[in-house]
Amino acid sequence: MEWFNILRARLRALFRRESVLQDIEEELRVHVEMETETNIGRGTPPDEARAAALKSVGDLGRHTELSYDIRGGGWLETLWQDLRYGARMLTKSPGFTLVAVLTLALGIGANTAIFTVVNAVILRQLPFPNADRLVRLRESNPERGWSTFSVSHSNFLDWRTRNQTFEALAATSGDNFNLSVGGEVEVIRGAIITADFLTVLGIAPVLGRNFLPEEDRPGGNVRVALLSHGLWQRRFGGDRGVVGKTLTINDTPFTVVGVLPKSFTWESSELFAPLAPDPAAGRGDHRLTVIGRLKPGVAWERALADLKTIAQQLAQQFPESNKGWSVTGQKFYDWIVPEQNRRSLLVFVGAVIFVLLIACSNVANLLLARASARQKEIAIRMALGAGRLRIIRQLLSESLLLSLIAGGLGALMAMWTVEALKMMNPATLPRLNELSVDGRVLAFGLSISLLTVALFGLFPALQASRPDLNETLKEGGRSGGASGRQRVRGVLVITEVALSVALLIGAGLLLRSFSKLQNVKLGFEPENLLTMRISLPRNRYQGDQEAWAFYARLLRETKTLPGVQDAALTSAVPLAGTGNASSAVEIPGKAAAPDGSQPSAGWRVVSPGYLRTLGIPLRGRDFDERDTAKSQPVTIISEEMARRYWPSEDPLGKPVTLRSLGDKTYTIIGVASDVLSLGPDAEAGPTAYVSTAVMARAIQSRLVVRTRAEPEAQTSAVRAVLRSIDANVPVYDIQTIEQLLYDSLGSRRFNTFLLGSFAGAALLLASVGLFGVMAYLVSQRTHEIGIRLALGARPRDVFQLVIGRGMILASTGAALGLTAAFGLSRYLETLLFQIKPTDALAFTVAPALLLGVALLACFVPARRAMKVDPLVGLRGE
Repeated sequence: MEWFNILRARLRALFRRESVLQDIEEELRVHVEMETETNIGRGTPPDEARAAALKSVGDLGRHTELSYDIRGGGWLETLWQDLRYGARMLTKSPGFTLVAVLTLALGIGANTAIFTVVNAVILRQLPFPNADRLVRLRESNPERGWSTFSVSHSNFLDWRTRNQTFEALAATSGDNFNLSVGGEVEVIRGAIITADFLTVLGIAPVLGRNFLPEEDRPGGNVRVALLSHGLWQRRFGGDRGVVGKTLTINDTPFTVVGVLPKSFTWESSELFAPLAPDPAAGRGDHRLTVIGRLKPGVAWERALADLKTIAQQLAQQFPESNKGWSVTGQKFYDWIVPEQNRRSLLVFVGAVIFVLLIACSNVANLLLARASARQKEIAIRMALGAGRLRIIRQLLSESLLLSLIAGGLGALMAMWTVEALKMMNPATLPRLNELSVDGRVLAFGLSISLLTVALFGLFPALQASRPDLNETLKEGGRSGGASGRQRVRGVLVITEVALSVALLIGAGLLLRSFSKLQNVKLGFEPENLLTMRISLPRNRYQGDQEAWAFYARLLRETKTLPGVQDAALTSAVPLAGTGNASSAVEIPGKAAAPDGSQPSAGWRVVSPGYLRTLGIPLRGRDFDERDTAKSQPVTIISEEMARRYWPSEDPLGKPVTLRSLGDKTYTIIGVASDVLSLGPDAEAGPTAYVSTAVMARAIQSRLVVRTRAEPEAQTSAVRAVLRSIDANVPVYDIQTIEQLLYDSLGSRRFNTFLLGSFAGAALLLASVGLFGVMAYLVSQRTHEIGIRLALGARPRDVFQLVIGRGMILASTGAALGLTAAFGLSRYLETLLFQIKPTDALAFTVAPALLLGVALLACFVPARRAMKVDPLVGLRGE
């Protein structure tokens, strides 16, 4: 019993002193050998004799309470003991713990960050009651090539009175307001709305009241306004007494009647006024967007069919204004979160899942290596009576601790990432202001942390709980499961490499696409161009003559500024996010198209010298002082318009009628090069230019200034010129064209950066995983390598052996990754520009890059193998 008492005391110290394992191992080995010899002396075959000896040790442990499973407490106490012991084991291996936690935190943090975006953009309900019943309506005219178009007020009124499927319909139109507070004039983005607009959305003011029906009557002179929560805080300091105050808006007094809730946003609008339409406006005056709330139980398709029937009736009743007009629209969710945005997010979801799988494979490899180093410990405990389930539970408790620590760090990384995404302000995220780490996100982070236990912890625990006790407890013996674990580690590395190759190819495709975009010829020269918007007060500049006199003086004085090369005006600057206004086109003498469709073109108003200022090549003549409101109307058209409507003749001198510009017939005086106004990834449509001198009052102009040096340096000088002419004319939205170009590529840049980041993380993790496998392989085969060297093998042969093993794993993974990428790259097709999803360069460079990194990862272990001392192998044998 003396031997038993010593063994029990030492086993109890196991949780306090790991060195006791060596003593226990020696005593168990001696006990097993003695029992084996005794059994053989009794005539038992050697194998059976040793198995019986091992069983006696286990029986001893179970019957004397020496089992690793300490008895006395419930499962909670046992779990707590497991976690305490697991924590001690992790602190004794700080290098392993740090690498494992950081690896898992990267995967968990990336997944939690992307889920935060998915939660805000896709999963979270819209901030309107019963938002699934809200729709957005527009008109369309396929004959004129307009798939969506603003709604005329008269048509809207007929929709509202004749439909049978909507609970209510309301209308709105965007507008800019010159708000004067304390003598300071600021241009505010706003909207004019019908009195029931907010009611249809289910929104009520937090202060004051909504608009009244009588405040929205045609021709009404009631001047009232609603403030957004942001404007209320920014300009009025959250003063609750703002309701009832008078504001000067567009040089006219308005009374504030209410403040809207913080959660309500509508197309960046900060100020709302009643619609009060002009009674003289006809059905051809299209300027409204209509929203509707479906009746309970009514399907969207049925409601749309109802409105289309009404549109057909109106076309028969008013053929001059309504012929060819129909109705189109979409549910609010599809409008706010377009399908392409949802598809992009799903691509990123797939990418971060790949990163998580790679991270879990990496940590599983680390755990397998760690389990190999702990084989004797595990064998001793099982020999003392611990069951396999008990060993698995202990090892999983350590994995659980790793996951929870990594989950906490990953949550912090997700919060930082979300803030970074907000700062990047990508157009890919339509509900950016709603991004937040809420309870659902934290629950997801906890769930993904627990899931990683199964992904990276279970299989290593299962492998480690099956040691060969006979071999492990032999002096100098090696685990017979080592080769099996090596195969598993190889499979994990192959998986990492395959997933990394797929991500690298996806990132390569986006990078190639982005490079193509940056090299697109825009049709003008964006360097050294400064642009700003000017809002003329309507009550002081009512006609075209007054407005053009102001603009003409502004241009003259701006051009005289030092450092200014040229200046011009336009109704829509390229790359500013707004396209040209559209107009039906009639070409005298041209037969109608066989399908009955009517030609159309975009149009913009520009001043003389605009094409020269932007560097747009022109054939023919530019606008000049001859082109006035009293002269023959003239226009300059784009090359695309010339190709489309005059394919086999010179359009110079030809007449063309622009229906939206008063049905006037214009004479073509010039053909300008095509301009990609909506961005490098958009097509150049047919465009007609008309002179500002003819339509100065009808537009909110943008001043464009070409400078000889940095354009931002001229901002103050141009502002001073504007103040000297009229100090009450506000200037806003000051940007350079190069900044507009940069912003126009924002969503493409964001997609490329995000997927590239995931691919880079995957490449790093895969290379680390391969390095770990090869380093462990060298350490496990040190004896074999020493013997090889002792028997005459050259160090170069050993180097090639290790490199060859690693490159076989990497090449196998790369081949599988290429196969997977061929199937997955088609999901990137909508994100690509002038690049095929099977682009040869991307599919060549990505695997080559990974194989190059893999070669570097194998180099250090291979060099270490070359330096193995042959005496090590001989001594071991």
